[in-house]
Parts: sequence; C-alpha cells; structure tokens
Amino acid sequence: LEGPCITGATSPQLGASCLLDRNKRLYRTGTMSHMFEARIDDLADATIVDLDAALAVAKRLRDEAELEIAAITSVVDSRQLFQEHAQHSIRAYLKQQLNCSGPEALRIKRRARLFNQHPEIGDALGESRISLGQVDAMASAQQHPRAGDRFADFAALFVEQAERFEHDDFADAVKHFVVQADQD
Repeated sequence: LEGPCITGATSPQLGASCLLDRNKRLYRTGTMSHMFEARIDDLADATIVDLDAALAVAKRLRDEAELEIAAITSVVDSRQLFQEHAQHSIRAYLKQQLNCSGPEALRIKRRARLFNQHPEIGDALGESRISLGQVDAMASAQQHPRAGDRFADFAALFVEQAERFEHDDFADAVKHFVVQADQD
C-alpha cells in the first residue's frame, strides 16, 4: 500500500478505505487470487514503523467491529429479536449468525451486557485503549455469581488498570478481585 494507507493513516476509516480500495483494484484487474498473499506482498517491504502503524489501524478496526457486534447483540437481546430466527436465546442466535462456537457466543453476550452497564468500558475498547481479552476478563468477573455484585464498585479502577497493565497482569488483578469478593 502506498501513502497514507500504511504511513500516516490517521483513522481506522482511512485504513479500512485503503484496504477496500486495494482489494477492489485487485479484483477489477483480475489479479486477486489470495487476499492474504496480496497483503503479505503489500507489507513485505514496509519498515517496522510502517508495520506498527498498520497494526495499530488493524487493531482499532477490530476493536470497533467488536464494539459494533456487542451493540447489535445488545439490541437483539433486549428486544428478543433472536426469536424471529426461531432461536431460543441470544447465544443460539449468535452461533447461527456469526458461525461461532458456543463459548465465543457467550463471550459476545457477556461483552454486550458489560458495555450496557458500564459504557466507559465499551468506550475504552472502541478507542483501542484496552484489549478484547481484558474486556472478557471484566465481563467474566461481572457475571461471577458472588463477585459480580461488587463489580460496579471497581469498574472505573479496572479500566485504569487495563490501560496500564499487560493482559496477563490485568487478568491476575481481576482474578484477585474475584477471589477476594467471593470470600466476603
């Protein structure tokens, strides 16, 4: 990719636009055989600075997509629209519509419920300040049968910690919270 498509991509929309334009161009010229192979070719000569920028754009796009999936899930769940697809639960609906596993559908459902109750966590993900794995750790803690009741008291602290800690250290902090809250 040339110009702002790798270097200086200032927004996920610009990054996505560049990727779509490149794919349309390849398709029109009849050279699109394997998208991944074409991506590798595009990136092969890039500097680490360019690759870091491209990775940041890709992460931001992924985070925004996950936030959108959670928002859609929230609406379908709250209005029970999954029944219009002859599904008995949001989990079954997600498995059908996203072709995902049961555990992945459960994670998506938990994310949606977490963002509904704590929109600041959704904002942090949408802005790529935290990772999806960190969101899942918080969503799991929020759904814990006993510790979940105390989650709201610590949500702001969790966002701060998620922004500062690496995934594994943050997951350990959330596990510690669950253990301590479960003992009370």
